[in-house]
Amino acid sequence: MIVVCPECLSDDLALVRIQDDGRRFVRCGSCGHEWARGEPAQPRGPILTPIAGSRRDPEPWRTIIDDDEGYLRWLRSWPAGYVLNCDRNPNPNYIMLHRSYCEHISEPGSLKTTWTTSYIKVCSNDRQRIREWAMDQTELSNSLLTLHLGEEGT
Repeated sequence: MIVVCPECLSDDLALVRIQDDGRRFVRCGSCGHEWARGEPAQPRGPILTPIAGSRRDPEPWRTIIDDDEGYLRWLRSWPAGYVLNCDRNPNPNYIMLHRSYCEHISEPGSLKTTWTTSYIKVCSNDRQRIREWAMDQTELSNSLLTLHLGEEGT
């Protein structure tokens, strides 16, 4: 699921903060609109808050396989980053781009016990780096990759 601004439909969003009740406050980078995403409730998993330190990731991307703790640590460090979820052998049939704060890749469901066992996560704080990785690892053309990553334009 790609989240877009309800005012201008841009997907240039940044996580502003996460409340104790699990709601995420998001700000649009295009129009500046800020809103709460999600219903107030007890969080089902750990609340993701930034870890103190540098905001510049030294790696262009990080591929995480069989390391759920490392994956959750990355999410806490980069709450507005990008996560590409794909099969262990990346292919054009399944490649999905999420933001770090997306509940589908950051909050365990009742049946979810692992994050990086069946799939790999390619994480970056730079959307273009994720695009470069996907282009290099799959046989998708630029236009099909745009559709798979849910981007407007190329």
